[in-house]
Amino acid sequence: MNFHLANLGDVILLFQDEALIKFHPALSRCWNKIGERKEVQTFDNHGKSAIFGSVNPFTGELIHTYGNTINQIFFLEHLNEVKQKYPGKTIIMVLDNCKSHFTKKVQKFLEANNNLFLLFLSPYSPDFNVIERLWQILRKAVTNNFLFQSLGEVKFASTKFLQFLSSDEVKKICAI
Repeated sequence: MNFHLANLGDVILLFQDEALIKFHPALSRCWNKIGERKEVQTFDNHGKSAIFGSVNPFTGELIHTYGNTINQIFFLEHLNEVKQKYPGKTIIMVLDNCKSHFTKKVQKFLEANNNLFLLFLSPYSPDFNVIERLWQILRKAVTNNFLFQSLGEVKFASTKFLQFLSSDEVKKICAI
């Protein structure tokens, strides 16, 4: 693949992935005063939402959409958002082997949109998908050790965090 063309804008190279953001707080290490312990309240509600994201590592542009779960319907909605962002451009999307990427509806969508190409990574190789780094930072900054009152609050906080990141910060996180 000629990454030089993608850098010039002739071809748009995107890395795509899905992640679950959970209503239930994830517990992780954090700094505390000596002798004090951080307490994180929890609910019995284990609701979750899916976030679909595509990042351009050369420009730092990020497109994200939400769905109730990871499936072909919400994946196709995300692909439509990507197409709207880059009308008339050739798009190469690097992504994992999630089963929702291989459905008949997705194949029909790709046949109808012949300027969108999916390039699949080797199985079990998330380290090669640069957007995984962004999901890790999102979880650390937003959802770890914090209890939200609703799933809507989790989505709102996640969206605010992603909008807060500058394109230069995204490029540093997703450097290839």
